[in-house]
Amino acid sequence: MLWRPASHDLAWLSNDGSITAQVTIPGRPAPIREADIVLYLEKMVRLELGPNYAAAGIDLEVMARDVRAQFSDELPFVTAVRCQAGGPAWLRMFDNRTDPLGHGRRWLRVTSAGSVDALEFPPSFEPLTATPRGVLGSFESSDGIQRLAEWTR
Repeated sequence: MLWRPASHDLAWLSNDGSITAQVTIPGRPAPIREADIVLYLEKMVRLELGPNYAAAGIDLEVMARDVRAQFSDELPFVTAVRCQAGGPAWLRMFDNRTDPLGHGRRWLRVTSAGSVDALEFPPSFEPLTATPRGVLGSFESSDGIQRLAEWTR
């Protein structure tokens, strides 16, 4: 399985490296905005300085303008690919509305036949690996305990 951002498609490869199936993924990355960079910088500063990072007096908007050249022109489109030989691919879509690093809950399930289904996992489910039936991941229950869970369609 190979995600190819330049051609915006997913390719299934045989053992010899030849392409056995190819599916173009609908949609395109959005242009990156200064607000996106500010969200990212805020997350990084909070990780570095802790929860009281605002007391440091860092002007994130000025910093975002200063480092703009270090960022691409577009937001990422896919941030993770999960698959298993012969099965569908699961693509995690970039979404910085709830996570400044783009680890959103929206995923695409793509089959080699060209079927593309969008779904959103619950906030307490973190996908780990694909199986022939679905996705295995960790699920935090209401009592705060993490359990192994399987998501199937």
